Amino acid sequence: MVRATFSGFDTALSALRMNQKKLDVVGHNLANMNTEGYTRQELKTSSINYENPTSFYMNSNDVNVGFGVAMDEVRQLRDQFGRTIPYPKRKILL
Repeated sequence: MVRATFSGFDTALSALRMNQKKLDVVGHNLANMNTEGYTRQELKTSSINYENPTSFYMNSNDVNVGFGVAMDEVRQLRDQFGRTIPYPKRKILL
């Protein structure tokens, strides 16, 4: 499939935005790790792949290429019983 000229820029832009949001979530987790009652969070993402895209630039090949990354949700990390998942204990070697 031949894509539009600036389609690659949109794909790259969605990846940059997703990575920026993930860094924001990690920073938020680090800033609040010692706060009582705080629950770690994570960003759930998924690939944007269209099954039947319509475009003037498509050809008859069945090659699917990605269209970027979707940010689905920021969710709290909990186990199957709804309890928060504690931070792993790690030793810091200096």
